[in-house]
Order: sequence, then C-alpha cells, then structure tokens
Amino acid sequence: MFEKSTLANGMRVVSAHLPHTRSVSVIVIVRAGSRYERDPEAGIAHVFEHMLFKGSARFPTAQIVSESIEGVGGSMNASTDKEIVDYWCRVAQPHYGVAMELLADIFLNPLLAPDELKREQGVILEELRMYHDDPRSWVSILSDQICWPEHPLGRDIGGSAETVQGITPDMINDYRSRMYSPVNTVLSVAGNVTHAQVMADAERLYGAWTNGPPADYVPWTGNGQEPAAIGEGRESVEQMTMLLSFPGLSMFDEDRYAQGLLNTVLGEGMSSRLFLEVREKRGLAYSVGSYPHHHFDTGTLTVYGGVDPANAADALGCIMEQIGGMRELVPEAELRKAKEFTKGHLLLGMESTQRVAGWGGVRELLHDELITPDDAVARVEAVTADDIQRVAERVFGGNAAKLAVIGPQDLSQDLLPIVTR
Repeated sequence: MFEKSTLANGMRVVSAHLPHTRSVSVIVIVRAGSRYERDPEAGIAHVFEHMLFKGSARFPTAQIVSESIEGVGGSMNASTDKEIVDYWCRVAQPHYGVAMELLADIFLNPLLAPDELKREQGVILEELRMYHDDPRSWVSILSDQICWPEHPLGRDIGGSAETVQGITPDMINDYRSRMYSPVNTVLSVAGNVTHAQVMADAERLYGAWTNGPPADYVPWTGNGQEPAAIGEGRESVEQMTMLLSFPGLSMFDEDRYAQGLLNTVLGEGMSSRLFLEVREKRGLAYSVGSYPHHHFDTGTLTVYGGVDPANAADALGCIMEQIGGMRELVPEAELRKAKEFTKGHLLLGMESTQRVAGWGGVRELLHDELITPDDAVARVEAVTADDIQRVAERVFGGNAAKLAVIGPQDLSQDLLPIVTR
C-alpha cells in the first residue's frame, strides 16, 4: 500500500497510490510537539503552527493562503500534539499540485512577521480561554497535570497566557531552527498520484532544505506513580465531568494491541461494558467510555464520564467494578466482537485519503516502521484473552489511579477513596 523514499537531506517521503480515489491528501508531519518545549516557551509549538498560515514568500497573506486551497474546493489545517505537529491539505485530484506547492512554501518560506505574531498571540489567548471554559477540554488538561506532574507532558499543549504572551520573534526563529529539520520530518501523500510523481515534486520543493539535528525530548522518569485527584468547582455547570486515568503503555510496547482490545471491551462503543452497565442498565451517565493515549515512553488508559453530581459516587463505583472485571479472562465471544469492531473501524478509516496519508506518515515518523493496515489487522488477530488479562494486570494492578473532575462543587478528594480501595 505504501512506498517510501528518502531525500538526500534525510527527509522521508511516503506515498500510497490509490487510483480509485478522487481526492489527494498531502501531509507534512514534524516530530516537534509540546513535550520538546522548554518551560519558559510553553506553547511555542502551537504558536509556530499558527504562524505558518499567516503568509509565505509566494503566498504573502493569510487570505491568499486560505483562498489558494478553498478556491479549488479543498481544505487545509494543522494541529499540534504532544509529540508531533502536522500540516495538511486535501484537494480534488486535479489540484494536487496546488496542495504540494502551498504546503511546501508556508513550511519552508514563512514570513513570520512580528506584527502577525502579536496579532496571533491575541487569537491564541482567546483559544486558551475557550478551552478553559469548556469543562470537557479543561478536565483533560487537569488530568494531564496529575498524570505527568512537573513534566512537559503534563502541560497544556497551548501553554499559558503568560508564556504565550512572552514569546518573541527571536524565540520563534530559535524554535524553528532547533526543531524543524529534514531528518525530523515526513511528507506523506495519498490519492491518485504515483510515488514517482510525489518524489519528483518532493525533490524539487524540499531537496535544498538543510538544517542541523533536532533537539530531543525530556524523558519521562516515572514520578507521581501514586493515587491523586484534582478538581474544580464551577457554579456555572450542572453536570460533573470526570476522567479516571491509569498508567498505560507506550507506543513501542509490544502489548499495545492487547491494550487496544482491552479498551474496546471496556469502553469503546455502545456495546462496551461501561456503556451497557453504567448507562444502559443503571442509568448513571449519558456519556461514558474509555480511550488510550500512547507516547514515546509512557501512556495512559482513561475512563471518562459525564454524571449528575448526586450520582458521581455510584457511577465511579460502577466504573471500578467494570475495571475489576477486566482482570478476568474475556469470554471468547466478547473477544471476537472486540476484534471485529477494531478491524472494522481501522479498515473503514482507510476509505479516506487523509486517513491513509496520516496513517503512513505518523507511523514512519514516530515508529520508524511503515506497517500497513493489513499488518495491524494481523497483530490484532494475534491477541489472546490471556494477553488482555495480563495487560489488565499491568494497567490496573497498581495503585496509581488519577482522578480529575469538574462540577458544581469540587468533589475530587471525596471521590478519590472509591478508586483506591
């Protein structure tokens, strides 16, 4: 499905030729997320991502940048995460060249005008306020704080108002030279375009780019592996939003596929144990489920729920019952259903050129392993009930649950004994 080549400067190029599709997706992904930031510059990865859309040598204004893609019916955006930043365009196949030219120019030749930086800092402050005002977003940030205390992984990806306002043009240029380099970047393309064409364009657009080796991230040392709770009371909300996190597996752990199936059984979808028991049988929550996060050297498995504060203790007790049940062997029929659910979601996602480009690019950049969806399906199939039970012991067997809540009152300390007994 994928072909891969490497430019002389070390930039990797991945493509998937999908002749049946009408769209082409182009993604540039950099290993430069928020965990690479120094404390005083927290949020700079996100600020820099915004700045690339404010004009470049050939596309000198934000309006020209957006109109170049939207004018041909396409879409473009970017996102900053803990360990990567990605920039993408999706266009109809005849406009593939527009996407390649635009992304390359904003990526390699941004204007980074000081007046635009000042203006964008104000926009980002509004974005930070928006996330703070949304309990579901803010509780996730609180959860990160106690899962990875005093570490870049525990910070808000967007930084704080203080650090964002303190970012200067010199800091932007230093960050760019420190983190954005060819060996730290993957260009991934999926759609009705050949690898030969992608490589010819990549060589023409990116071949002359040079920079030194990128800075490395701060490793996770494992501090804070004891139960903890954090909360916030807000008179403006009626529902309690809670996240219950457990130490999970890294993206390189051989058991990550078993943890994925554990998560599916426990809390993914409307036929998961959490949904059926907490919502359908007991009516204790409207929203309930679970999800994993994988980082280079750590991870979490998190249960979420939105409940009436009066039902919070009962809901949390029910959640803990279901977590306890995961330490027993999963019945064969339930395991088969979880495997089919996982494989179906994975394969249906491959209908999108954007998902295919993201799949290839992220796996090449972060894993140094360009596995295909079929490879992933085979690894899912190889998981046994014994594997899931063993991983459940790894994840839930310690005493390191982290509880984050936002509600009308801060009940975090009252609820913590439920998850530690």
